Amino acid sequence: MRESEHANKGCPRDSGGGSCGTAICGPVGVEMHTKSFAVMTCAIALSGAAVAGDHAVKGYIKKDGTYVAPSMATNPNNTKLDNYSTKNNVNPYTGKAGTVDPYKVAPLRVKM
Repeated sequence: MRESEHANKGCPRDSGGGSCGTAICGPVGVEMHTKSFAVMTCAIALSGAAVAGDHAVKGYIKKDGTYVAPSMATNPNNTKLDNYSTKNNVNPYTGKAGTVDPYKVAPLRVKM
């Protein structure tokens, strides 16, 4: 596209400063990137933990008759670092800080 053709298109981002993002106007200005980043950050923050990948756990009754209330849990994966109960994490539903050390190795249980 030639410059004259571009000028006739009436690019919505081009306010004379050459910031529409086409090869003629050059890259999108820093202000545009900052606004986009802010909007994306807000969208992620407002969506909460749903972005992190969690699921509902149904309530149930244990063998001893104790009722366990429904809750939310992170989706299973190959790491313990993103669980709500892990140190340095906060459960977004309860606000409770994690206390479990993800690097602690559980002792082996030997059956006799």
